Amino acid sequence: MENGEFGSAIQQIRDGQPGPISALDVPKLFAHLEVRSRHLRAGFTDSCEMLWDVTVELLKQPELLAGLFQSRYRRDPTSIVREAENQLRARNLPTEFAEQIAQTAAASLATPSSNLFAPSWGFVLPMAEKIFKPKLREAVKTAHQDALKKSISPAIRTEQY
Repeated sequence: MENGEFGSAIQQIRDGQPGPISALDVPKLFAHLEVRSRHLRAGFTDSCEMLWDVTVELLKQPELLAGLFQSRYRRDPTSIVREAENQLRARNLPTEFAEQIAQTAAASLATPSSNLFAPSWGFVLPMAEKIFKPKLREAVKTAHQDALKKSISPAIRTEQY
């Protein structure tokens, strides 16, 4: 960009004294940067939506989801106990049964079965698709707008101007 169409405007900004800039290319430079910023956001949005679609297709395979839970349990067997305790606490129930609940859940996970999640997953996944995918575009837009409010320029680049 510095050697192309906006090279002279960038150089004028770098060489100039503090105060108003009268270069004719500066408005075009700002318009260019705005369009590039929107283009980046659109590309990021498309990537997020594509990743969501790929993830949903993977999650449509119940054996994969069961395998993910089994793998997590094998890596950290206490994770089920902690989750049971958290769920009981959230419902103001005594946590003394967390160990038994975890053992029951672990027994289900110990036997590989694609039917483990099939009954509820057929209902949950389409609902999740309807809820989350439309929110992706808005989430990317909001994150982009929030990022534009913050300075991310490194000091060495700022000093050049």
